[in-house]
Amino acid sequence: MKTERIPLESHLKRIFDLWLEDAKDKFCDDNACGDSIDYDLEVCESIFVSDFYAQLGDFRKYLEVNYKSQLRKKDKWYPTGWMEDDPVISRLLNKYRISDVLNALEAKRYNHRSKKYEFVYLISPEDYPEDYRKYMSKYKFAYFMADADFYKTILPGLDMAQITLQKYLAALHKAEVLRLLEKDGRYHKPIYSIGYFSEYKGRPKLNRFLTRENKHKLKSFVF
Repeated sequence: MKTERIPLESHLKRIFDLWLEDAKDKFCDDNACGDSIDYDLEVCESIFVSDFYAQLGDFRKYLEVNYKSQLRKKDKWYPTGWMEDDPVISRLLNKYRISDVLNALEAKRYNHRSKKYEFVYLISPEDYPEDYRKYMSKYKFAYFMADADFYKTILPGLDMAQITLQKYLAALHKAEVLRLLEKDGRYHKPIYSIGYFSEYKGRPKLNRFLTRENKHKLKSFVF
């Protein structure tokens, strides 16, 4: 039987309160608390809180170092473990902003109406425009349209010039990480696909073109 886990915040608060009281008691035992007891205890509390906060920061760093892959956010798939483990790909990732671009393309945001996370730029099958239903004949492509609205919204977060992002998209297409569905779409802009959707537990699952099995293609990346 699955039991509900007590929130970590409750554990930490209980530990914090106990340790704070112990710190105050020890402070009074080690120091003769006279008329200034309120001020003295306030100083003691300030020192304890600062130390406790610093130790939380140290533990967070420990998690970031030892559980890097497990801590990836839902909207940050890249770099994957196998990408970092490959020396050639790892050097590419350090030299170029490949991960930043791919993560931006797969960015998600919470839709309060549907109460679920949805892709910002990738078009899901249920949102296909009528004139793009032809792409659903064999594969349900996860595509995005590199039009003016796309660059207007994605560039500020990337802190990158449009021409630079265009070069990345072209290079990723050449390395077969992206596929060019149309060179001249509805708005006379390229339409790229990063993979295709399949159904998993009643939801669309993104199957990327870039996988461990074909990682050799990424090694051909030239910017």
